Amino acid sequence: MQPNPFLSVLRNPLVGVFIALLVIFVISAVASPYFLTSYNMSVVARSLAFVGLITIGQSMLMILGELDLSLGVIGGLCGVVSGMLMVNLGLNPWVSMALCLALGAALGCFNGLMVTVLKLHSLVLTIGTAGVFGGANLVLTKGVAITNIPKEIQFLGRGDLFGIPMPFVVMFIVWSSRPS
Repeated sequence: MQPNPFLSVLRNPLVGVFIALLVIFVISAVASPYFLTSYNMSVVARSLAFVGLITIGQSMLMILGELDLSLGVIGGLCGVVSGMLMVNLGLNPWVSMALCLALGAALGCFNGLMVTVLKLHSLVLTIGTAGVFGGANLVLTKGVAITNIPKEIQFLGRGDLFGIPMPFVVMFIVWSSRPS
């Protein structure tokens, strides 16, 4: 007897999350005539990209039985440092991004070493490092947005590919290239 594919999908623990998301989507679409507009869907996809990229990294940690609550703050700090390197120091945008990828890896390695070498609990440690890294972000920016990002790099944040926001495309590419 063949297993029913519909029943196997319903047994997936993520079905509840999907149903909740679908309910929120439908309520939002009914509550506002502007929700399903192409502009709003573009804004939602653009906003989802950063969270989606962080989720990919977090899921890898969760598979290993760990949790890092500083991933989003590290991503934000790397974005700020990259922007400052480009705008304030005139560094090539691609070099700036490469340096900030290395910075993000170094901060992640710092967290990892603190957990593995000092045997600190990852949840507690990363709550603390999130505060430290977030504070560094505020000290660097003084709470002011970084503007005048070079034109040759703006397409990554503001551009689109066939109507799909570029940050979402980047997230999809990263998501598609993850190990199965």
